[in-house]
Amino acid sequence: MQMKYSIVMKNNIPEREEALFYTLDIEENMRRFYNSLNEKDSRRYAGLEALKIGHGGRNYIADILGCSRHTVSRGVKEVAGLPKKKQNFVSAKKAEDVSLIRKHMKK
Repeated sequence: MQMKYSIVMKNNIPEREEALFYTLDIEENMRRFYNSLNEKDSRRYAGLEALKIGHGGRNYIADILGCSRHTVSRGVKEVAGLPKKKQNFVSAKKAEDVSLIRKHMKK
């Protein structure tokens, strides 16, 4: 997909006239969602969106979200490094409860 868009000036500030991949409304929703996330999650979200687009996605997503291309690239690496299967974690409280149950069952 070749990504092109035209630039218009608004109050001497360059703005895109039309969206490249997503509509302008979707881009605005993506920005609001990105800004609501913590640093790690926002980085991973940016990386995931860039992966969905493919070639040119890192620059496009960095432009939409107002972050650096380096941030998007780091998010791509983090998403790619996530485990394939969900890992089962047991909280300390749950482990303690299971321990107490087993203890009482032995009596």
